[in-house]
Amino acid sequence: MSTKKNSEKKEQQRRKQQAVDAAHTKCFKRDGVDLTVTSYSVSQLPKEDLEWALELLKSNMEALYVTAGWGWDGKKKRRQLCHESSLFLIARDALKPVGYINFRFELEANVEVVYCYEIQLESSVRRKGIGKFLLQILELIGHKTGMRKVMATVFKENTPSLDFFRTKMGYIEDNTSPNVCDPENADTCTYVILSKLLIKPRGINCPPEN
Repeated sequence: MSTKKNSEKKEQQRRKQQAVDAAHTKCFKRDGVDLTVTSYSVSQLPKEDLEWALELLKSNMEALYVTAGWGWDGKKKRRQLCHESSLFLIARDALKPVGYINFRFELEANVEVVYCYEIQLESSVRRKGIGKFLLQILELIGHKTGMRKVMATVFKENTPSLDFFRTKMGYIEDNTSPNVCDPENADTCTYVILSKLLIKPRGINCPPEN
């Protein structure tokens, strides 16, 4: 392996550890919901949490993948979650996990970003502010690790998710989204790429440090 690749791998590892350290266990208490959020690298994630995350992902997203014409590939999704660069924020109550974000540090169009691959919640805890809390933690991680923005890919048919990112969290369509970079073929594309610039740490309503 070249010196450059070694250096890049070390930098990636450093940022992964930064992310885990930046998002030490945080608490969410609101309207009778009492949760803790803990960060993990894929190597730290308990096996039972990984299996739960895969099942929740399938339950929430399989129909959307089929509607979009992509089909559902469970093995591919397992590879995504198990990628060596994969990181997680897991929200859990006293008994079990109830929601998570799966993310990575990536380079998109020569810009360093934190990419939100998945944000998934159990149906019992939706519309309680937990998704917003998780995404705010991810934005905080982006700030602390020097990323330029947070990005996410969302199906056009997934209107609740589009509303969440755009209206509640202030995300806009990224320059790399097909609607922007290839408008002539935008109608045939089933997804959009959203992003939010991370410029100043005081610019977001970060969850309190515990």
